[in-house]
Amino acid sequence: MNPMQPHTITKESRSCESCHTIEKSLGLGVSPTAAPMVAPLNSKDFFSLERIVDEAGVQIQEVSHPGARPLNHGELDLLSRFDVCLSCHKDMVYPSLWEQVTEDFGTAKTNKGHEHIINSILKNSVKKR
Repeated sequence: MNPMQPHTITKESRSCESCHTIEKSLGLGVSPTAAPMVAPLNSKDFFSLERIVDEAGVQIQEVSHPGARPLNHGELDLLSRFDVCLSCHKDMVYPSLWEQVTEDFGTAKTNKGHEHIINSILKNSVKKR
């Protein structure tokens, strides 16, 4: 909700998943059974008090720290790919693998670029058979 250091101050950092796959960390609040619920004036839609932004990136609550803001739609969209990304990127502990992928196919800067790289990798693997 407010600017903070998202990593711990111990030698071990939080896992990527502990921030990127938990709705509360993204500003989307928690499940309705886990937090108090409120409805804005003139609305029948209830949301968690911990929710400061909706899935479209529309801010629904103010934040108390000057200069703070919730994640916008583009940022939420990038983070929503994270679960899918883990299926391949969990192997990023092998730098030589990713250096080769980057050398052969470049780096994905957008969803479209990522899709292009994945399709290229798949096409190349079929050609090798």
